[in-house]
Amino acid sequence: MEASTELIYGNAPPVLVLRTAVLRVVEGPCSGRGCDMASQRVSVGTALSNDLQLDDGQVSREHLEVRVVDQGYLVRDLRSTNGTYFRGARVTEALLGVGAELRVGQSVLRIERGEERSGSVPGKQRFGSLIGLSAPMQRLYGMLDAVAPSDLTVLVRGETGTGKELVAEELHRHSPRRERIFSVLDCAALSPQLVESELFGHERGAFTGAARTHIGIFERAHGGTVFIDEIGELPLALQTRLLRVLDQRTVQRVGSALPRKVDIRLVGATHRDLAKAVQEGRFRQDLYYRMAVVEIRVPPLRERKEDIPALAKHFLWQAGTSLLARDPQLARQCA
Repeated sequence: MEASTELIYGNAPPVLVLRTAVLRVVEGPCSGRGCDMASQRVSVGTALSNDLQLDDGQVSREHLEVRVVDQGYLVRDLRSTNGTYFRGARVTEALLGVGAELRVGQSVLRIERGEERSGSVPGKQRFGSLIGLSAPMQRLYGMLDAVAPSDLTVLVRGETGTGKELVAEELHRHSPRRERIFSVLDCAALSPQLVESELFGHERGAFTGAARTHIGIFERAHGGTVFIDEIGELPLALQTRLLRVLDQRTVQRVGSALPRKVDIRLVGATHRDLAKAVQEGRFRQDLYYRMAVVEIRVPPLRERKEDIPALAKHFLWQAGTSLLARDPQLARQCA
């Protein structure tokens, strides 16, 4: 299966190939209608909010989504009433390529080839505090280069210890908000009540122990970036309030009815499969869509073993070990 994006290595500088596609209706009431798959996610359904809106009575309001991934196009049925079908079989999730056709209701959708762009790109040893010359890291750098200057909400995925917070920091450092605050909240480290207070703030007397007014992270980071680590641990009640922040760019402190305007960029991170959490009812579907406007995966070290020497050299130098201090020649070699 042809990848949607590919970094090709050879004797010459690496070549980045970007392949675009169009999701087109080839049969049904909206035949001929299409949607460019230029973003990382395309939604399909009868609701006007969908990227590809269908006038088909057998299609659900939010029927399916197609995500652009390295290997192709990941189709996920959104628990639709009448299902999504590929080659006659009902599917909940399928990794497809260009030319694949899906049947939803009375409509048939085809993934068609779009424009292909390519160009040589210089390999980077590092991107800010991120280090590595491997292909997975080059793809990560390319994504950060493209996304950092925007105000898009980003969901950073990756296993524990892969450096999700470093990715969030670089998104901030390479953005127009770099001179403003970068604030971090770890949902897994606090109780639900403390998470609510840290996110939204509280008024004096709002609850037992609230001896003074507390300004939440969104207000404190006005003009900057808020990084919510382990966002998958956020209780459902607080997910609703967070969705309001994203939709309206306002916050209400606990114990206050006054909405306050905030100007922030939100970056979330998780080691969990939030799509699965949505299916299990542990994470709001609408919040997931708003958070995953852009989804960045941080590769684990086992997928980029060729970066280990550079990382070891960096950490050895950073630690300033006594061995380097005693051996000037070794210190020069590590420089």
